[in-house]
Amino acid sequence: MSGYQFWRRTDKNGYYSISGVRSGTYNLYAWVPGVIGDYKHPYDITILPGKLVAFYVPDPNPNLVNKLFVNHAEKYRQYGLWSRYTDLYPRNDLVYTFGVSDYRKHWFFPHVNRNANGQYLPTTWKIAFNAKNVMSRGTYTLQLALASASYAEVQVGVNDRPHFTTGKIGKENVIARHEIHGLYRLFSLKIWGSLLVEGTNTIYLWQLRVCRDTMEKKGVDEDQLRAASTPPVKLHVTDQHVEIDNSIVKITLSNPGGMITCLGYENITNVLEYRLEEGRMRRGYYDIMWRRPDRNESNLDTLDCTSFRVVAATDDQVEVSFTKTWHHFLDGEVPLDIDKRYIVLRGSSGFYSYAILKHRAGWPDLNIGEARIVFKLRQDMFHYMVISDDKQRVMPTSMDRKGCHNLDYREAVLLTNSSNPLLRGEVDDKYQYSCENKDNHVHGWISSNPHIGFWVITPSDEFRAGGPIKQDLTSHATSTSLAVCLFQLNFGVRLRNGERWKKVFGPVFMYLNSDSTNNPNAIWADAKRQAAQETKKWPYDFPLSPDFPHSNQRGAIIGRLFVNDGAITLANLAYLGLAQPGEAGSWQENTKGYQFWTRSDERGKFIIKGVRAGTYNLYAWVPGVIGDYKHHANITIRPGSQVVMGDIMYDPPRNGPTLWEIGIPDRSAAEFYVPNPTPHLVNRLYVNHTEKYRQYGLWNRYTDLYPLHDLIYTVGVSDYRRDWFFAHVNSLREISIAISRRVKGSYVATAWQVVFNARHVQMRGIYTLRVALASANFAEIQVWVNKHKGVGPHFSTGIIGGDNAIARHGIHGLYRLYSVKISGSQLLEGRNTIYFRQARGYLPFLGAMVVNFPSTTCSHAPSRFTIDCVLAMGVIV
Repeated sequence: MSGYQFWRRTDKNGYYSISGVRSGTYNLYAWVPGVIGDYKHPYDITILPGKLVAFYVPDPNPNLVNKLFVNHAEKYRQYGLWSRYTDLYPRNDLVYTFGVSDYRKHWFFPHVNRNANGQYLPTTWKIAFNAKNVMSRGTYTLQLALASASYAEVQVGVNDRPHFTTGKIGKENVIARHEIHGLYRLFSLKIWGSLLVEGTNTIYLWQLRVCRDTMEKKGVDEDQLRAASTPPVKLHVTDQHVEIDNSIVKITLSNPGGMITCLGYENITNVLEYRLEEGRMRRGYYDIMWRRPDRNESNLDTLDCTSFRVVAATDDQVEVSFTKTWHHFLDGEVPLDIDKRYIVLRGSSGFYSYAILKHRAGWPDLNIGEARIVFKLRQDMFHYMVISDDKQRVMPTSMDRKGCHNLDYREAVLLTNSSNPLLRGEVDDKYQYSCENKDNHVHGWISSNPHIGFWVITPSDEFRAGGPIKQDLTSHATSTSLAVCLFQLNFGVRLRNGERWKKVFGPVFMYLNSDSTNNPNAIWADAKRQAAQETKKWPYDFPLSPDFPHSNQRGAIIGRLFVNDGAITLANLAYLGLAQPGEAGSWQENTKGYQFWTRSDERGKFIIKGVRAGTYNLYAWVPGVIGDYKHHANITIRPGSQVVMGDIMYDPPRNGPTLWEIGIPDRSAAEFYVPNPTPHLVNRLYVNHTEKYRQYGLWNRYTDLYPLHDLIYTVGVSDYRRDWFFAHVNSLREISIAISRRVKGSYVATAWQVVFNARHVQMRGIYTLRVALASANFAEIQVWVNKHKGVGPHFSTGIIGGDNAIARHGIHGLYRLYSVKISGSQLLEGRNTIYFRQARGYLPFLGAMVVNFPSTTCSHAPSRFTIDCVLAMGVIV
């Protein structure tokens, strides 16, 4: 009998370990005393040595040979073998076919990056294999054994689906040191049978860390790579200032206040507005809007700190902290402990900042409505603002806004005295450049001389309030850029009864770049690339506060969402998020905690990664489907864990088939009629733009379109795209105050009518009118059925809302859904009219936006005839 055998007995729990096994292919055999028969494992088992010499090691570049290791058993000690991967796989990465390929010839010994014209790119290796008799409800195990890793991150995918990541691991750098193994690691990956297919399957191995030079095996990530060839970070502290310099950027902070007084880049001493006197006027700073609920005053605090300390100061990273501690004798100051952090990394073309706000137990009640970082850039340099691919333009300076015609509120002006003739006659208003959180990850300014860019990059929305479609400010006139963490003045963070609270805002990355071609498109494209890189690196692994958990301290959740709305369908491109426990839809007003959102794929599958440990509810909504979803059970995320939800079902509110519907249930009023602005109140950026609702003064256009009588919408005749005004606003009309006295220019409440035909009305039935509002601002929607004058309303929302979306040029705010029961005895056979009155008059910005109105009937309950009338009203006031 030839061959070797290696045996071991199990312990009392059945566990065993067989060590010292020669490399080769074996079967695993067993028998159990007291049990009849023999066991044989169904698959061959290949034992590899604890190093990679069994894999393919190429010959070195002929110009880079050490003759000692020619035809040597340790040929892997030759120099430069990492670059040979590119020679062997110049365009396409390694593909290994199980049963066909030979690992001794076809598996390159290290998983390295590819050199593409001097730039090293991540590589994706594929393992193809056939599977038979796949158990879709079973679980398979893939064991991934690594002989070494150095600043690497290996991600595993199954049939194009990302499934697992090691996170960034290892510092052995064995390739550069001509070794064949380092620290051994074994990962056991559970793969659900539902991810596999009968026949050919592919396992993908992505090595994500981009490396080059002599560190290419599991080398250094891009930031470290850039740092390898740049000077170290230097820290200089004086009584007045703290300076951090990495030879690309130099940031100067006031000591101990922590205000940004100077930001140098390349040969420019300061990109901030140096004409704002240091100490008296601010250039770069945090601020919060706050008030004590027992006092009728709002306060703006710039978080001027009182203590400074160095958190870390190495060649590769400097992190500094500015703090302020509240005490009860500081009665007039915001009752918060403040910790502002600034980080500069070696080779990084920018700096990071984050803040930790803490309210201790027993401290006074507090409202926080706004939290942000503000940058005032040099107005003699930065004239061109970029928010997105289709929102960028030359902007007015503070001098351009001086002496202009003020409009309905102080932020909005008509430019009449601008030094730039192209801006004269335009409206400027910072709210016109707002953006939804999900789209607000990079914005900033470009200077034409010198040609540089300043960008605010927010890689994650987890610390922002209000969810993915919450609208926030970005950049605006006077060369100002904002990183908004919280902006919900009417229902921001509310701390009561000595509540304990703490939250980390950030980190946010302030990025500076340049381009020698003087092409703004190139500098903007580079900013977008950098933003994408920052997003991929989230959660960052370099912030040193224990209040910011790194990736290995976070968890994930995965599942699939279905919709049961008469028929069961997949939730296509649904929004799903984890937020603090509450009622369905409460995430919109959630400001105290963190939120983690994603979108499902077209088959309803979703995964949310990088979630802080804690207890959450899972919320969702599906475009095209009315209402909010909330999973019935709390979900606990633990560090390093993944919660598998499986298949979950959303049952939207419905009492029967839809009879009629106005609008689309998409939480927005964008599908309704949005008029052109008044000709002399135009922002040219939004002419023929998809976001034309951002034009100023559209609330007054309702009066122009309906000067004497209010809107009437006839179901089956009218078209909501043309005949339903996007916001239910007040009308600017004359009103009678006394018998013979009239007042011009007063805003009066408006009553809209929806006319529809009903057949076979069941007098004893109950109909349901669903009214979905996209926004409301101190509005009150009253509903009448057929009888309007001389009787009280059938239904009233009461006074609702405070999102002020109309004045701030939004198309949605806080979503609300109302279900109004209507008795069949109130309806008529044939023509019926439902009246919607926005009852709060006097001001132009009181009103609401409708999302949609669906009307349904339940034909299976003869005693209760139900109409689900979903009215997508965008009430924006």
